[in-house]
Amino acid sequence: MQRCLTKVNNSCNIGFVMGKGMRNKKRRGLKAAMVIIAAGTACNGATAQELMSVPTEPEQVSTPAQAPRTDIPENNTPENLIMPEMPGSLCINNEGGEITFDNQARVIVYKSKGKPVHLRTDSGIDIQAGTIRVNLEQKTAHLEGPITAYLGETLTRAQSGTYNWDKKKVEINTVRAKVGGVLVRGSKIEYDTDAKGKVFMRIHDAYVSTDDSQQPDTWIGAGVLTIYPGDYGRVTRLSVSVGKHDVAIPILGWFSFSHSLNPREGYLPFPGTKSIWGTYLLNQYGILFGNKRVEDNMPTADYLLTSHVDFRSRRGLATGLDFEDIEMTRKHRDMTGVQIYLAEDTNPMINPTDTPRQPTDHERYRISARLLWDIPRPDFDAHGDWAFATNIDILSDQYLLRDFYEKEGRLNDKPDNVVRLTRTTDDSEAMFLTRFAPNDFYTADERVELSYYRARTAIGNTGITYETRNSIGSMRQYIPANEMFMYRAALNETKDPDVRNYYERLLNTSAYFRANSTHEFTTSFKAFDFLNITPKAGVGYSGYYGVDGIGSDNRFLGYAGLDLSFKLHKHYANFAVPALGYRGLTHVIRPYTSLSYCSISSSNELVPKIDTWSSLYGNTTSSPKELDLMGFTGIDGWGTWSIWRIGMQNTLTTTVDGESRTLLNWNLFVDYNEENPNTDSKYSNVFSILTLHPTRRLRITAETQTPTIKDGDGFSQYNTRITYQPVAYFEGSIGYRCINNHPIQQDAEQISVSANLRFNDKYSAACRWYWDIEQGRMPIQQYSVFRKSGAWYVGTTLFLRDNGGKKETGFGISFTLGETGSALPINFF
Repeated sequence: MQRCLTKVNNSCNIGFVMGKGMRNKKRRGLKAAMVIIAAGTACNGATAQELMSVPTEPEQVSTPAQAPRTDIPENNTPENLIMPEMPGSLCINNEGGEITFDNQARVIVYKSKGKPVHLRTDSGIDIQAGTIRVNLEQKTAHLEGPITAYLGETLTRAQSGTYNWDKKKVEINTVRAKVGGVLVRGSKIEYDTDAKGKVFMRIHDAYVSTDDSQQPDTWIGAGVLTIYPGDYGRVTRLSVSVGKHDVAIPILGWFSFSHSLNPREGYLPFPGTKSIWGTYLLNQYGILFGNKRVEDNMPTADYLLTSHVDFRSRRGLATGLDFEDIEMTRKHRDMTGVQIYLAEDTNPMINPTDTPRQPTDHERYRISARLLWDIPRPDFDAHGDWAFATNIDILSDQYLLRDFYEKEGRLNDKPDNVVRLTRTTDDSEAMFLTRFAPNDFYTADERVELSYYRARTAIGNTGITYETRNSIGSMRQYIPANEMFMYRAALNETKDPDVRNYYERLLNTSAYFRANSTHEFTTSFKAFDFLNITPKAGVGYSGYYGVDGIGSDNRFLGYAGLDLSFKLHKHYANFAVPALGYRGLTHVIRPYTSLSYCSISSSNELVPKIDTWSSLYGNTTSSPKELDLMGFTGIDGWGTWSIWRIGMQNTLTTTVDGESRTLLNWNLFVDYNEENPNTDSKYSNVFSILTLHPTRRLRITAETQTPTIKDGDGFSQYNTRITYQPVAYFEGSIGYRCINNHPIQQDAEQISVSANLRFNDKYSAACRWYWDIEQGRMPIQQYSVFRKSGAWYVGTTLFLRDNGGKKETGFGISFTLGETGSALPINFF
């Protein structure tokens, strides 16, 4: 008898072949040419097959337990019963299972027992199946379920499929796959390799959803969906499937649409309509370059270059180019890179407001550079972190942001232009800064300045802390020509010396040199076991040199401050409101007072005030004056003051369900002005900041200031809001804002109302109203209906806008995705 061992890599499949010398009764028991082989592994490069001779006497051979014996017909030779050589592109692992070989059909069958059978292709696809039938003649491996296939982070489940190792192609039928956070289902999925050797997935009759549940409500039909994992996807059509209904999106049914798995790479159109644009189509094309890689199953690189070609029926064509350092933007969200935008505006005088618009040229542009680079730490500096940053926005006219970048225009229509080099440590910052004014239509300043700031730090074990700010630089103020004309006219019409000084300061636009140094010392201690005492002292210097028409002005400042506070509390253990869950009540009262005294040696009123807190006309802000010397950064507005602030803070807390809850927080204070250069009033307004939160469903906030003591600052301001959710399916909010008799700001009075109603798990509605009481009009009305389908929110919105003489009407449809956002292999507009 001869024993045959087939060696495949590090695993041996063991079978037995019996020669003619075997007993007759053994030959008669043979029925078929089948070899049963023990469990093992057949992998790539399995070419080392060895036929080993062993003694022919049966008694000298012991049969391994894991290799069952089978009788073999006489006409079979050892050569045709050896386990065949596995193809080099196939690796199968069947731990604990059974492997059989049909010599006549040339079929190897791998059956799992407990653990699934593993098949790995040379293109990196890892497949687990219940049974794998390898047909050596057809060069295919038939897969029987349950099947699980992995390609990178892509997971596919199915019940049947095939793998052709000659064509390097995998086909799996009736599939459900997960690509990143997206679910995909289809009739068939093919794993194939293109001419460049890249593996891709082609899903037939594909539908995608981001609702990670057993039965998603909503699917997006993509026809034939082709995905290059970590790269891009391509669809042949789009449709929306809700329940049993499938509604096609005709525009994308006419052609094949391809897009990267990164939503910012490749082509993206944005169609729509807008009153100030007309019908529009915004087109952008993004290109990733640099070190291209895949992160979180999405392609990325070092840089992103995006080109724009936009059409607006009322404004014409515009083009743009954006450059973004992806890692920089990830670390600093406001650093968006370089943006260049050019528009040939056919109608630049379109005005959405009733405010007269200055003549505007047809050629409009924006050049923006918001960049920050971390500089490698130099050898001579072991503790500092260095960085170089630019914040530049060069605009063709004062209306460009309002017309083309409406959101940015609402937040800041007078952008700063700064280039700076900084060195920071744990407690200090040094900066070299230059600011310039390339836009000639709003007031700005120009400077080249070197500054150093050290945060409040302890001086040894003295209990005293020290804080300082220092700067030197050349600066000038820039005033637009039209404003200069108005200031000169106002100067010629007034005789009041203070008002004349104000306009003469504004008209002084020549450069000068300024040096500043400010220092403050603070300590804290407790007296009488209850009184918290914080004394403060500081000095400062500001020098102005080469001021046009003045020469020099040196200002020396002395500062002293004192903060006093203590707490009184009372606990009411028997207090309870069972309906609201209250158990016990604690009332904490913290009376406090702050004294601030500042004396300046001299101050020439004709020196320009670039860094200042207020103007001649009293309080120009709704916030109280900063009494701490280092907190008062308006160094050009230094003066002699003596201010006493008196306040009281009240807090009510209770326990609800074992957790502490703050029901009321109320801060009330007023300033007494023995001397204040910013106002002639002895008393400031009374400031009240209140938050009332009696239940989780009701919240009331109120920030007010009123001239209740001898007329205060002479103006009043209210900002209040009540938010209430009486039932789980409805929430309403009403707000009131008002400002009256302010010396700078216009009187305004407005009510805002919002309501959100949830009908059921799928439908909800929202409404917004804003009523301008002062002008007797409703600036904004908005009505929306939303439908939730799985992870999708589909909304329709009607909005009416009254800009004061100019009205806008619009209607929009929105598609919002939960969790995965826009990171789909296809994009929806």
